[in-house]
Amino acid sequence: MKNMPNKQKQDVVSNLVSALKERQSVVLVDYKGLTHRQLEDLRTKVTDAGGMLRIVKNKLFLIALKDLQLPLPQEALTGPTAVLFVPSTDPSPIKIIYDQGKALESLEIKWGIWEKELIDKSKVEQLATLPSRVELLAKVVGSLKSPQTRLVLSLKSNLQKLLIALDQIKQQKETNTA
Repeated sequence: MKNMPNKQKQDVVSNLVSALKERQSVVLVDYKGLTHRQLEDLRTKVTDAGGMLRIVKNKLFLIALKDLQLPLPQEALTGPTAVLFVPSTDPSPIKIIYDQGKALESLEIKWGIWEKELIDKSKVEQLATLPSRVELLAKVVGSLKSPQTRLVLSLKSNLQKLLIALDQIKQQKETNTA
C-alpha cells in the first residue's frame, strides 16, 4: 500500500482491508452483462441478508488480500469483479448470489475465501445450497417436538377408542333393557 500513487486508492485499499477483517469470508463474482438496475437490486437483497456487495478493481483487491496474507490465485481476478463480503456465521448472502446466478445468466461465482481458506466455485455452491441457520433451528425444534406430539396423539387416540367402546356398551345395555 506504500507505493500507491494517490490517496483515493489508498483509502479504497484500507476500506477493503477493514471489510476483510470484519467479515473474513468473501465470494468473488463475475457480474459482466448485468444492468445497473439488476446490480442495485442484487446489492439490496445481499445487504438485507447481512452481506455486503462491492465492485472492486482487481489490483486494489489483490493488494488488500496481500496486506492480510490471504491466498488467491491470479486467475481469480480477471474481468469485472464484485466482492461479496459474508458473515462467517450465515452463508445466506451466498445463496442469494447463487440463486440470482441461476436466474440471470450473466452472474457467475468465481472463487471464495471462507474463514481464511481458499475455496473454488464448487465449494462456494455447496455453501449456497446449505440450509440457513433459521431452517436448521426449525428442523431441530421440530425433531425435538415430534416425539412429544406423537405421544399426545397416541394417548388421545387410545382415550377416544375407550370412549367409543364405552358408548357402544351403553347403547347395547339400553337396547337390551328395552
